[in-house]
Amino acid sequence: MPDRNLGKFTVLNCVCASVLTCGVPLFTADSTHAQGRPAGKGSISMVPARPLVWPLPPNVDKSYAWIDGHRLHGFVEELAAISEKYRDAGNQWWGRIPGMPSGTESQNWVKEKFKQIGVPTETVTIPDPQDLPKSWEVSVSAKGKTLKLESSNPIIDFPNLVPSAQGDEELDTVWVGLGQPADYIGKDVRGKAVFIYSIPTPSNLIQSAMWMGSVGRAQQAGAKAVIIDIAIPGNLHYVSHMEAGRVRDIRIPMFTIGDDDGHAVEEFTAMANGTGIKTHLRWDSSTIPI
Repeated sequence: MPDRNLGKFTVLNCVCASVLTCGVPLFTADSTHAQGRPAGKGSISMVPARPLVWPLPPNVDKSYAWIDGHRLHGFVEELAAISEKYRDAGNQWWGRIPGMPSGTESQNWVKEKFKQIGVPTETVTIPDPQDLPKSWEVSVSAKGKTLKLESSNPIIDFPNLVPSAQGDEELDTVWVGLGQPADYIGKDVRGKAVFIYSIPTPSNLIQSAMWMGSVGRAQQAGAKAVIIDIAIPGNLHYVSHMEAGRVRDIRIPMFTIGDDDGHAVEEFTAMANGTGIKTHLRWDSSTIPI
C-alpha cells in the first residue's frame, strides 16, 4: 500500500498546525493486570497531581499575565472528549483522525475557536485516501491455555507494512528478550512470531527495540510477525513506530503490547519451556476515501 498519511484538514493562516491531529489516535490505560505479576516491577501512581502555579516573573511584559493554564487545559479536555466519543462509538483505532467524523469535529472545533478570536480560516481538501487499521486481535496459547493480549496495538504505519490488508495467522512463537545477537543464539525465528522486550529511552516513541536494531534483526532472521513489550508498568495501549528498527521491503505485522501482557507471555514461555507456544494474529485494514 502507498504511504498515505494526508487527509482533509483546515489551514488556519499557516499557524497552529500542531492543534490539528494528523491521524494519530489517543489511547488510554487498560486496568487489566496479568496474573502473578511481581509487586517489585512497579506500578502506575494513582496519586492526583497538584495544580502548578507559576507566578509571572518580575520585569516580564504584564500582558502575559492573562494566560491562564487552567483555561488552556480545558481546551485539552474538550479535544480529548472528541477522541473518547469516537472510541465509545466502537472504533478500535480511535482518536481525532482526518477523514473520519472525529477529524471533521476536530476541524470544526478549531475553526470555531479561531472565529471567537477573530482569526479567519480556510478549508482545503486534499483528495488523497489514507490506509488505517480497522480492527485487530492478538492472543497467545500454550498447554490448553489462551491469553488475549488486550493491550495490543498496531504500530503507526501498520497498513503500509503488512503483506495484505487482511490477515489471519497462527504462528509458532519465540521470546528473544531484548533481541540482541546473543539472544538469538540457538533460536530459529523463521516463519514465527517474535516477542521483544523493549526499554523506553525515555518513552515508547524512542525505545531500545528501535535503536538496538532488535526489530530489524528479527525481520532479517525471517520472523513473520513482531510483538514489542514496552517496559512501562501497567497494561497501556501505545501509539508507537519502528522507523529505526525496520528493514526495507520486508512486510510483516508489528504490534506493541503493555508490560502486564508482555510479562504474561514471558510466563507462558517459561511454563511451556519455550516450545509449543502459538500466537494468533488477526487484522483488517481499510482505505478511507477523502
